[in-house]
Order: sequence, then structure tokens, then C-alpha cells
Amino acid sequence: SSSMPGGWEAAKAGEGESWEIFLSRAKDRSSGVADAPLDLFEAFRTTDDLGLTFATFARLFQLASQASSDSPWGSAGPLPYERLRVLLGGNWKTRCTVGQAKKLWEKLDKRSAKPEFADSPCGCGRLGGRRIVVVGGGPCGLYAAIALRLLGAAVTVVERRQEFSRINQLHIWPWCGEEIKELGARCLEPPPPDFGANPDLLSIGISDLQVMLLKTALLFGVEILLGTEFKQIVFASGTWTVRLAAASPGPPAGPSPGPPTELRDVGAVVGTDGGAVVGEAVGIQTVELGSLRAEDAIGLVCNFAPMSTAG
Repeated sequence: SSSMPGGWEAAKAGEGESWEIFLSRAKDRSSGVADAPLDLFEAFRTTDDLGLTFATFARLFQLASQASSDSPWGSAGPLPYERLRVLLGGNWKTRCTVGQAKKLWEKLDKRSAKPEFADSPCGCGRLGGRRIVVVGGGPCGLYAAIALRLLGAAVTVVERRQEFSRINQLHIWPWCGEEIKELGARCLEPPPPDFGANPDLLSIGISDLQVMLLKTALLFGVEILLGTEFKQIVFASGTWTVRLAAASPGPPAGPSPGPPTELRDVGAVVGTDGGAVVGEAVGIQTVELGSLRAEDAIGLVCNFAPMSTAG
């Protein structure tokens, strides 16, 4: 793990917030949820709050691993969801019988058993023992991170924002809807449990999709650092290093663990930041070849978040 012991002093020294210190924050953040596996899982499964998502996941993993120092990021052995299945009453070979958990484990089993993931090609060869960094926590970045983790890589997602606020609705193709369901929709919320019930109105909010993919990524063992800025890539002492910075000063207080200042032994960087930040860091210039002209526009779509107010 990139997070090392030492709490806020270690974070100031550039090592990032330790998993043990983050667990103490997680307990405070989820103090309203009973310290029982089923209660924690139900809160994790249904919340749209990123702080509660990370907090309940951390507490579940601690109960499943029975050790406060073990972090779920990219470790060898069972994936985090396999440990949680044991915790909730099943084992790694037989399915849990607890409501939505059973359906979710079946989806994740099916995904991880795909033939392209069988030999963990990104966990050996030139990428063996190295980390893949995904810059950008949008739908594309989280989807890429899930695939790379299942391919055997240790994956860290770096996202500058600490919350997902894009309320735009995506109208998606049927195959995209099936892919989203296979990755956890209808078990994990948001989106709502009836997602995809009407194939003629197949859509999903961007932030809802991000929250669902983030939960799936955590269950597969992807490290996700919110409130973290990508700074640069440097090569030194025979290895590539990605330099980071916290988006806000002071002790870590965001949903995820506080970031280190460096991620070392990086095998690849995937830029899904929607801009040219990663490209420019390695000397790739972005050239705009064309854009939509105002006279070509055929309409304007406005999205409003429901506030449950009268009038």
C-alpha cells in the first residue's frame, strides 16, 4: 500500500495517511451505523454519500481481515469482496445467502472469471510488482481501473474532486446497460433498483454511475484517492514515480485516505482526466481540430437536482 504508518505526521512527511489512522476516521464518520457486518454492508450498498461509502467499506474490510494494519489495495490473495462474502456468512467457493449480497457476489464472480482475466497478465512480466495509476475518477477512469485490477495490476485512481456532482443524464446503448448491470447495478445503489427496467428509457446519471463504479472498484481492491492532484511523472533511480498533492491543505478530512506525495514503481499511467494534464506532463500537446458551432446546436438540455421542495 502507498499509505504508511505514522498518522498526520507521516502524511506531512509525504507518506500519506496510514490505513490505521483512516480507520479511526472511518469509525467517526459512520458512527450512526451499527458495528455489525450486515448493517455496515447495507449502508455501503445503498448510500450515495462517498464518505459513508469509504467508511463502511473500511470497517467491513477490517472485520473481514481481523487486522487493523491490513489494507485492501492491490494485495495478493482473495479480492476484498471475497473476504466480505466470508464475513457475511459464505466462503470463497460457495455463495452467501444474504439477500442482495448473494446477487452481488454472483455478478462479481462472473466478472472476475472472464477468460481475459484468468492469467492476470498485468501482474507479471514488465508490469510485475509495479503500480498502474489512473488519473481521473470519472466513469471511464473507474471502469479502466476495474479492468486493470482484474488483469492482475495494483491500481491507484487519482481524482481531484472529493465528491461526484455531475447530474447530467446519459442515454446509453443497451449493451452499456447490460455492462452496468453486470458490474453491480440493481444490487449497488445508486442507480435505483429498477435501473434498466424500461429498455426504451435507458439512462443513468453520471454521478450515480460514478458512485456505483467506485463501490465495485473498492470491492475488487482498487485504491482510490479523492481530493488528490496529479502533478508530474519523473524517472529516477531506474523507476517511474508519479508525484501528487492534496487538493486541500491540512490534515486529511476527505472521504478517502489522505494521499502520499509520491507513488513509486509505476508501470503505466492512464489519463482519463478529460483534459491534457497527463499528456502535457509527458510532452504531448493537445490540438483542437474542430468544435461544434453555435449555429449547429439543435437544443439545450438542463438538468436539475431534485430538492423535494414545494412549488
